[in-house]
Amino acid sequence: MSANEKLEECRMVEDGYLSEQFVKQLTGDFDIACVIHIQARNTGIENLGCVYMCQNLVSLDVSCNKINDLSPLYMLQNLQLLKPQQQQNISSQRFGTPPVTSLT
Repeated sequence: MSANEKLEECRMVEDGYLSEQFVKQLTGDFDIACVIHIQARNTGIENLGCVYMCQNLVSLDVSCNKINDLSPLYMLQNLQLLKPQQQQNISSQRFGTPPVTSLT
C-alpha cells in the first residue's frame, strides 16, 4: 500500500488530535520513535498531540490544517523540514527554537 493510499484510508484525525495511532497509520511504522517523515496534509489536525514522541522526525507536512500551537515541535532536534499551515506565523513564541532548516 502506497503512502497516498494510506492517507486516503485514514484521511481525518479524530477530534483534531494527532494521536500515536494516527501517526502509525499514516507512516506504517510500528514504533512512533522511529518515524522520520509525516505527511498529514489536510487531515483535520488542530493539535499536534503526540508529535513530540517522534524523536527522529526529519520532515513534517501539516499544511492545510488548523494548528495554532507549534510548541510540541520544540523538542524535535532532528526536524529539518516543516510545512505548516499556509500563512501561519512561524516566528511566534509558541514555536520555540528547534533547528528547522527549511520552512515551506
